[in-house]
Amino acid sequence: MAGDWIKMRSDLFTHPKVVRIASALKADGRPDVIRVVGGLMSVWCLFDAHSVDGLLEGYSAELIDDHLRWNGFAQAMMDVGWLAPSVDGSSLSLPDFDTHNGQSAKRRAQDADRKREDRKTSASEADKMRTREEKRREEEIPPKAPKRDGFDRFWAAWPSHKRKAAKPQCETKWESRGCEAIADAVIASVEAFKRSDDWRKEGGKYIPAPLTWLNQSRWETPVVDDPSPPTIPGPASGAHAAFDFDERPTRQAMPPAQRAVMARVRQAVAERALATHVDGDGGHG
Repeated sequence: MAGDWIKMRSDLFTHPKVVRIASALKADGRPDVIRVVGGLMSVWCLFDAHSVDGLLEGYSAELIDDHLRWNGFAQAMMDVGWLAPSVDGSSLSLPDFDTHNGQSAKRRAQDADRKREDRKTSASEADKMRTREEKRREEEIPPKAPKRDGFDRFWAAWPSHKRKAAKPQCETKWESRGCEAIADAVIASVEAFKRSDDWRKEGGKYIPAPLTWLNQSRWETPVVDDPSPPTIPGPASGAHAAFDFDERPTRQAMPPAQRAVMARVRQAVAERALATHVDGDGGHG
């Protein structure tokens, strides 16, 4: 059994098919729409009570007329397409049964009722509900990470060269080496290398690939703009004068090997100055 109620359209009394049935079944020479609607409801309830798929076994048009005590009613329903007999006449079917009858139709009707009730919710309550939902969504959205543009600046600073490639791998290496935290120092090192003789000579032939440069942490390597050794000055004017190489202007600290060379040069100059001083003292004796 499908249930104890069925749907009925609010405009059923003026439906064109109802009017046609009433016209075909004139009582006392005039259509009786109210009686027709009652007969339709009786037939639909019969199907709703004894059918689950719109097929009513064992019923014929004559039995429907007897049930309603109204001859020709079943035929009038057939004429408008609201009732259909089986081929052998042993059963009747109700076209579009699921539209108005059965559990699916009732479920749809109940859903529609529930939606109408939901729409009656006050505007203020709906606003409160939306506010709570928006707040929940805002709490779920993680805060935006601060912009990290160090690698982009590094890549822009790197000179154009055939070895300037593998940008994604370079960015991965940049992150793994922790370069973002020292981005300014790394970029300053790139700028210093760009001014060096090694990177400028022969049209930049010796500029390395940025991936290699990052992988070897070359920003930690001091850069010497002029790697040629300094010119040793002649004898100083004055007995104790000596050339101070530490005051020679340099842009970066010297590499260890060059420092050793400079130390030897400094020692040679000091010994030469001392010898000149001794010779000068002996000449006055």
